[in-house]
Amino acid sequence: MTTSVSMQYEASGGAVRIGKSLYVERAVDATFVDELARRRGVFIISAPRQSGKSSLWARTLDALKGQGFTFAAVDFRDAFGQPDEITSTANGWTETLLRALSRQFGQDLRAFDAWLKDNAGLSVTNRITAYFSDFLRPRLEGPLVVAFDEIDVVQPYHYFTDNFFE
Repeated sequence: MTTSVSMQYEASGGAVRIGKSLYVERAVDATFVDELARRRGVFIISAPRQSGKSSLWARTLDALKGQGFTFAAVDFRDAFGQPDEITSTANGWTETLLRALSRQFGQDLRAFDAWLKDNAGLSVTNRITAYFSDFLRPRLEGPLVVAFDEIDVVQPYHYFTDNFFE
């Protein structure tokens, strides 16, 4: 008699799927969730490639769902890919970033486009700040959490990505 066993394999790269036993929980995981929920600030997770950063974020965001947090996770590889005609300028790069955030937060892109047009005169740094305070904040409830992953993708872009890191 042959017994069929269902096997699901994890692909290399990216977060280990929620609920899979391949993830090794670390003591810092619960601490990170607690600190993020309590302190509200900028947290930078820096570690070598393939060491669990994306998986930590995936689990953190999953844990925060039940605590009233609204969140977005933007993978820069997906949002930007290779530099192109649009992302080769500060305005184009910023608009691409904010559009990716709008998608992740489930916002109507027509409303975003109208907001962007109304705020075209703002400097890049002020536009990023205003996006969160004037566009997102009135549309979303609860604390907002944004996770940016694979930020090394910005290296081929010019100095204007500094505005984002400000």
